[in-house]
Amino acid sequence: MKNLLDECIVVGGQIEGGNFLAKSRDRNYVPHIKIYRELSDSGTEIVYMKDEDTGYAEGMNSHCIGIVNAALLVGDDENAVKGKIKSHDGEIMKKALSCDNLKECLQILISYKGGVKGHTLVADDDQIYSIEMTSKHTPVIKQLEDLSKTIVRTNHGADLDNAGYTPERKPYDFMSSKIRKATAEVQLASVNSFKDVAPSLTKTLFD
Repeated sequence: MKNLLDECIVVGGQIEGGNFLAKSRDRNYVPHIKIYRELSDSGTEIVYMKDEDTGYAEGMNSHCIGIVNAALLVGDDENAVKGKIKSHDGEIMKKALSCDNLKECLQILISYKGGVKGHTLVADDDQIYSIEMTSKHTPVIKQLEDLSKTIVRTNHGADLDNAGYTPERKPYDFMSSKIRKATAEVQLASVNSFKDVAPSLTKTLFD
């Protein structure tokens, strides 16, 4: 099925008068995924997907806050499952999803237990933010000013130099990441319904 693309992409924007986040998740193993619906200690209802092998999680809550993430240090991210190493990302995500406001949520995502590395998109029903963060860089937090313009992130840096795949270190993967980003932007430009967002992320214009 060469016309389908199975690699990591996170996107956010506005369709049909509401904000959205979406993700295509790529693993080099068969993940054991469960969906959880819980009440936090503060009484916030959260629903999230959890990778039972690594402990990774992402989802949304009853205050309309949603979080998705794409890796920048892809090698480290993939290695986590090989030794069944549990990262703190799932714990951080769950704590962030217990928040009732974006300001507190953003602060947790960059500071609690070292923060969540990579490209993270965070949204509520009014705002969308991007966080770009690695262990070697100060996190960059940006608000999407024009919600009608879809934000797309893959596995190379957007605001940080030498983050993620680079043409020097991983030229083939860097090109793949750039092509996935460009392709998703083209596909999403003609999407007018939320139900068409996820299918559009699986398409590619190249062999």
